[in-house]
Amino acid sequence: MTTLLPSDTTTIASTLCYGDSVLFGGNYISNTGTYTHLLQNAVGCDSLIILNVTLDSEIITTLTEEICEGDTYVVGSSVYDTTGQFIDTLTAVNGCDSIVILNLELKEVAVTNIQQTICEGEEFEFLNGMLNTSGVYVDTMTAMNGCDSIVILDLTVIAEPIMQVSDTICNSGQYIVGTSVYTMPGSYTDTLVGANGCDSIVILDLAVVPYYEFTNEATICEGGGIWVNGTYRSNSGTYRDTLKTLFGCDSIVVTKIEVVDEIKTKEELTICQGDSAMIGGFYQSIEGTYTHTYTAATGCDSVVTTKLIVEPLPTLEAEDAYICEGESVKLEVEGGENHQWSPATGLSCTNCPSPVASPNFTTVYTVSAITCGGIVLEKTVTVYVDPIPELTASDNQFIYLGDSVTLTASTTSSNARIEWSDENGVLCNDCTTLTVTPMQTTQYRVAAITPNGCREELVVTVYVSSSCPTANIEVPNIITPNGDGANDLFEVRFSGLADIRLVRVYNRWGQLIFETYDVNQKWDGTFRGEMLDPGVFVYYIEATCLNGDSTIKRGNVTLIR
Repeated sequence: MTTLLPSDTTTIASTLCYGDSVLFGGNYISNTGTYTHLLQNAVGCDSLIILNVTLDSEIITTLTEEICEGDTYVVGSSVYDTTGQFIDTLTAVNGCDSIVILNLELKEVAVTNIQQTICEGEEFEFLNGMLNTSGVYVDTMTAMNGCDSIVILDLTVIAEPIMQVSDTICNSGQYIVGTSVYTMPGSYTDTLVGANGCDSIVILDLAVVPYYEFTNEATICEGGGIWVNGTYRSNSGTYRDTLKTLFGCDSIVVTKIEVVDEIKTKEELTICQGDSAMIGGFYQSIEGTYTHTYTAATGCDSVVTTKLIVEPLPTLEAEDAYICEGESVKLEVEGGENHQWSPATGLSCTNCPSPVASPNFTTVYTVSAITCGGIVLEKTVTVYVDPIPELTASDNQFIYLGDSVTLTASTTSSNARIEWSDENGVLCNDCTTLTVTPMQTTQYRVAAITPNGCREELVVTVYVSSSCPTANIEVPNIITPNGDGANDLFEVRFSGLADIRLVRVYNRWGQLIFETYDVNQKWDGTFRGEMLDPGVFVYYIEATCLNGDSTIKRGNVTLIR
């Protein structure tokens, strides 16, 4: 009896890293593939071993990176901070080597230095802040390359220098600081611009030495003179002489000289014929001019010139006056004094030269006055009073736009004329009737005027109605288009309108069955050439008023067959 012993087969899978090998069957295997090796097992039979080898590819990673100056780049356990190419071997997750090639570029950090000078009291804007103190200021920003940009500001604040000055000037002098000119004592502060462009403060304490002025007054007669500081003066005026004081400033001596002219006095004397007047110690009665010289209180000559006027005995002169009833007039009279008027009726005063007279009827007034020598003269003045004419006129009138009306007026004064006018002026200056056609309500003034200008005036108003309700639109309410000549057509008649613009007819369902823009076209009870059944129809009419406004008329018309 024969016994069959089993044979063994073993399969092994192996994964190799790139560059590694495995010993199998006495050989080193480093490539992907399936390999077999035959052995004998414990019972002496064949034992087949199958090896499946897988070779992982080489892992190479290339990096290109940039870092800023002062930063580092880490690969595995390696740290880099310079520009260059670096190669590192790491262990991948599969346990094999992973080669990292790093191309590293080191970017430069930008540094900007700023030097700035400002004046005291000014500010410098630095990175969203305002600085006004000297010092070095550093700030870090991000540049366009993503690295730090360092800005270093060296700020210098120039202090404001102050100069104090004390000085003295004469009263007529001046002290100049920059563009400022000072002439009065006091303490002044000026701000100037120094060579460095900053303010420089000058504080000035200024004293002004006063000048001394002495005034002398002198009076001399015309033709005379006096010596003033070595100069002979004979004219009126103010003379100033300048001397130097102890401080070197001016001292003024003022001499006011008044030349008293020969006193010349002119006067007039009026006497009545036959009288005389004392002139220069003598009685004079002949008209003329008399001159005498006296010594005045100043010791200078005084010349008096007297003009003597001899008046003849005066007369009273006055004129009559004409007024309308109810008016006043001022009466004028020439000559005399102490005027007296009579009668007092209608006078504003009776003892004045020019009273205002307001008599109700023609009145004769007598005025008296005292003249030279006490002679009393009288004069009569007549104030003629013209009565106001009586006037009657038409009552106010009412018309429609486009109509005319005749206005009438009359007066009982036979010598008065009648005048018509409106706001534009006179329409008729001598007529009792006036026919007008106003386009709007108008006031007409009618006046009765006498030859002396006395007048009575009335106003007549003509009211003009331009509204369309006053117009007349006639339409039939029944039409019977049977050819008998009576109410056969629907037609529109009108008055008091400018025109009829539109005529429409609708049936009871609102359907338009007739339309015309010509008022002379008439509806015959048909629609599209067909006779309509009897019924009630609605008409619509648009019209233009005389004043240009629009109006609408609606209504019903019954069609009967």
